[in-house]
Amino acid sequence: LAEVADALNTIDSSSANVHMSSLATSALLLKAGYEVVMQMSCRDRNRIALQGDLLGAAALGVKNVLCLTGDDVSAGDQPETKRVFDFDSMHLLRTARIMRDQGPRAVSQESRSRCRFHPDPVCVRYQSLPRIHGTCT
Repeated sequence: LAEVADALNTIDSSSANVHMSSLATSALLLKAGYEVVMQMSCRDRNRIALQGDLLGAAALGVKNVLCLTGDDVSAGDQPETKRVFDFDSMHLLRTARIMRDQGPRAVSQESRSRCRFHPDPVCVRYQSLPRIHGTCT
C-alpha cells in the first residue's frame, strides 16, 4: 500500500457499526511502518475518554487525527445504542489543538508533555468554522 497511498485512514466505527477501534488499528499500522490518519468520532465517548484517546494516540506516535462528530446510531446495526455527543467535531478539534499547542494540562492535570499530532476537522455542509483553520473535505 505504501506505493499507492501517503497514509491509511483508520475508521472509528463508521456508519455507527462496530469495527476495531481506530486507536488499535492505528497502533498496528504504525508498527508495520505505515503513516495513519486516525479518525475520532464524538458519538460514543465523552470528553474525558476523547482526551484520553488523544493522549494514547500521541504516545503511540499517531501524527494525524481526523475529528468527526459521528453518524447517529440510528444509521447503524444497533440503533438502540445510547448516544454520547459530549463534544462535536469542532469542540474536539479545539481540544486537540490546545493539547498539541499548550499540552494536556491546559485541559487536564494528567501530563506536562505536548501531544505531537495534526488534528483536522471534517466540515459538514453549511457549518461555519469559527476561527479554526483546517482541512475541509
